[in-house]
Amino acid sequence: GLGKTYLAAFFARQFRRVLFIAHRDEILRQAAYTFHRVLPDRSIAFYTGSQKGVADMVFASVFTLAGKRHRERFLPDTFDLVVVDEFHHAAAQSYEALLNYFAPRFLLGLTATPERMDNKDVYALCDGNLVYQEKLPDAIRKKWLVPFHYYGVHDPIDYRTIPWRGTRYDEEALERAQTQESYAAWILSAWKHHRQSRTLAFCAGVAQAEYLAAYFSRHGEAAQALTGKNTLDERRRVLAELERGDLSIIFSVDLFNEGLDIPATDTILLVRPTDSSVVFLQQIGRGLRTFGDKTHCTIIDFVGNYRNADERFAVLGVAEPFAALQTGADGMVVITRGLPPDCFIAVDLQVMDVLRELEKRRSSPERLAIKALRALKADLGRRPTYLEFHLKSGVDGKLVKQFFKSYPGLLAASAELNPFETLVYEKARNWFEVVEKTSMSQSYKMVLLKTMLDRGPERWDEPVAPRELAPGFYAYLHDNGFWMRETQRQPIFRDRYEEKAVVGVLVKNPVKFLSEAHPECFSYADGLFRIRHGGNTVEERQLIARWTREIVEYRLHRHFDRERDD
Repeated sequence: GLGKTYLAAFFARQFRRVLFIAHRDEILRQAAYTFHRVLPDRSIAFYTGSQKGVADMVFASVFTLAGKRHRERFLPDTFDLVVVDEFHHAAAQSYEALLNYFAPRFLLGLTATPERMDNKDVYALCDGNLVYQEKLPDAIRKKWLVPFHYYGVHDPIDYRTIPWRGTRYDEEALERAQTQESYAAWILSAWKHHRQSRTLAFCAGVAQAEYLAAYFSRHGEAAQALTGKNTLDERRRVLAELERGDLSIIFSVDLFNEGLDIPATDTILLVRPTDSSVVFLQQIGRGLRTFGDKTHCTIIDFVGNYRNADERFAVLGVAEPFAALQTGADGMVVITRGLPPDCFIAVDLQVMDVLRELEKRRSSPERLAIKALRALKADLGRRPTYLEFHLKSGVDGKLVKQFFKSYPGLLAASAELNPFETLVYEKARNWFEVVEKTSMSQSYKMVLLKTMLDRGPERWDEPVAPRELAPGFYAYLHDNGFWMRETQRQPIFRDRYEEKAVVGVLVKNPVKFLSEAHPECFSYADGLFRIRHGGNTVEERQLIARWTREIVEYRLHRHFDRERDD
């Protein structure tokens, strides 16, 4: 709601041919309307699944234009300016082909939430050039957005009983919990107590949205569910009914997280475990837009013991919620200190109990490790390697094995993995934990794995005879002469290379040791050493190789660092 599209339209005055890319038809239509108001003399066309126009300014669906035959209808330098809306999506594969194909004079990305949830670096796509940024509290102070009245209502669902599936709660278990009549009654009561006139509600799934819309309707409220099952015309009709006041509430599922202007909305209802501050900001942004005599946006948020439930307060402008509490009415406590004028946060006492429990969990060694990982990632501008985490985070890497069983396990617990990485981690979880925990009185097992990895990502896990690995195994221990304490135990690594002697050491330890101690991951038969890690495709094997190398590098550093200190 801060005018990103208008900014892009005024900037486009400098360019002759403009391409505007977005992932939803509604966003394209709204952007075209804005550009036409600023540049009324320019011709406009849409390039979508149903329209294939060409004009001074083309508004294109990323999913259509990403197709090779569609994008190649244009020369790479056809457009002087390319604008990508909701630019945090541009790190996804669907955008990659477009960004690689077109060569404009200027590429402009627009987003309210540059921090992607899958941890890909959006800024890198623009060489780190962040032109302008405005935080939510400052935008309210400048009256670009309306103030908020935030009500944190206790969510009675115990999310600890719902299985976590890598990046989200189990959909079926969550749906069962959220489609109970007692829960719907609790939501209706809180909404009626705090609501204004026009509400947009965000649900966890289609079943919940349809269930709540039906429940509200049965209890005399003008309610409607809008999901991906509805056509574009149905969405427009229902939104118009909300704007006219014919509807009081729309229950949606992710449809309106991004890019859609419904400025008449004055109430946001969050009835889903919103564990991402990015999604939270996108959703409340639907109600913060200025409109007529709207004085504020009411946010009714059901807060439970789900992951990261406390991070929303930082988005609203409160870094330390417990330090700013005041006594309020209706059994709620209120926070106003540090907030923009006319804003407040009011939460149930039960919500404060949930937040205190979350804070207690965050002070545990596990939470400290997760917090340190995220802080180091922010400092580096990318995800740290295992060794970087050990050396630079202030947290000893031995906590990783103790509490998370492997470094990928820490990444998973920190919600750092995208869906593909989560799938690979689950497939190779036992492999990573074996590499992390296998005993290491000497360095040989890790040097063996390093030598295998050095064969390259395509061959690293192929069956191999020890004599093929012997030269690299020898070279590593021979060339790193400053680690003399260990190499002196085996003179063969100080002297000239002798294949038979090196192969003998390799077979005795570590090849046979690993095969006997961890037969689920290693075997040695018919003169070949084999590993089993669970990955199948090239992409899976490459990711497993990368994470395995990080564990190996950490363990080798740790081993020899200990050797020097003894």
